[in-house]
Amino acid sequence: QGLKVIACVGETLQEREAGTTMKVVAAQTKAIADKIKNWDNVVL
Repeated sequence: QGLKVIACVGETLQEREAGTTMKVVAAQTKAIADKIKNWDNVVL
């Protein structure tokens, strides 16, 4: 109905300090991407 979804991803401070930012963000992004069929109203 004209609404858009803004999906935010990111790591915790502990994950950043551990150097796992890319792994964490990739996993979060994949989890979202696996569920979205139409990206017209989604901002990542």
